[in-house]
Amino acid sequence: MSLWATKTIEKVDARRFDLNAFPHLPTIYNDRSKVIIIEKAAQMGLTVWATEESFHKTWTGLNWLYAFPTDKLLRKFVQGRYDKLINMNPKLEALIENTDNTALKQIGDGIIYFAGLGSTTKEGGSFDTISVPVDGVTFDERNKMKDDKVKEALSRMLASPYKFQRRLSTPKLPGNGIDLDYHGTDMKVWGMRCLHCN
Repeated sequence: MSLWATKTIEKVDARRFDLNAFPHLPTIYNDRSKVIIIEKAAQMGLTVWATEESFHKTWTGLNWLYAFPTDKLLRKFVQGRYDKLINMNPKLEALIENTDNTALKQIGDGIIYFAGLGSTTKEGGSFDTISVPVDGVTFDERNKMKDDKVKEALSRMLASPYKFQRRLSTPKLPGNGIDLDYHGTDMKVWGMRCLHCN
């Protein structure tokens, strides 16, 4: 996917898109695993990766679900991240078909559906009924989502031969949410050596 991203995306947040700005990103961009679960800090470029990957997967003909904790936050996210990315990148904009709104976006034969899953936090929010079959799903801010709604969203992939799954979030309490998800993986860790104490 890194080759597609560097050829299609020129700018992110009004800055030149540089995949190597974060040393950990090329490995993630090129990971072909069906399930990727990321326990992360803020401002690591991973939401940009998740957004670009959903574009790439739908461009290849797959249907994708991008889930966010609440429908209200989701609309702001789509307008602030997806729409902004499309507007800043003519090559990406050229791939978007007629359907382009805060509920879904079509790229070639694939469609990205957006849904709020209802939050476990005070933001609450209603649960968007998901009635479309998909080949992959991204759970952004997974830590704020109810487990039963995550399972329900995953059920939309039962008929797909692909079943791609992406979960990313900043952790809160150990043994819950994204931390629990992460501990069910091979638990790869990206480390950086301190330049002062080595």
